This record gives sequence, C-alpha cells and structure tokens, in this order.
Amino acid sequence: MQHFYVSAIDGSRKSIVAGPFPDHDSASDAVVKVSLAASDLDPRAWHYGWGTAGSDAVLPSIFGAVAADDDARTIVARWKAR
Repeated sequence: MQHFYVSAIDGSRKSIVAGPFPDHDSASDAVVKVSLAASDLDPRAWHYGWGTAGSDAVLPSIFGAVAADDDARTIVARWKAR
C-alpha cells in the first residue's frame, strides 16, 4: 500500500474521511483529531467506527489532506471554507 487514510464505518456505510497520508503511522496519528472534527459537523460521527485504510490508488477523501499540526478546529474550518 502506498497511500493511507482515516476511515469511518457506520453500519454498512464506509467512508474515506481524511488523507492521503504518506504512511500508516501518520494516518493512525490523525484518527482522533479527524473523528473529533467529524463529530463537530455531525454528532452521529461520535458513534462511528474509526480507523485507517490503505490503497495503492489515490482516493478522494472528505477532509482531504490533514497536516500533523492541524487540530479539529482547523480541519473543520478548512472544510467549511471549500
């Protein structure tokens, strides 16, 4: 796998929420802040199953790339500014 993502599962729905990240550790490090950002936008996201996913292809994600120093507020603000 060359590209890594923060992913969410809600029942049978699966989403690529943030990324791509350069490695699995970077995606893993972002899971909490991405889930907090998603929960700020939709309180139901608090109950989703959060984790990581990998792919050889570049996939679109809801929040796009997230920097290591981004916090949940920054992620939400960038998403709202789209």
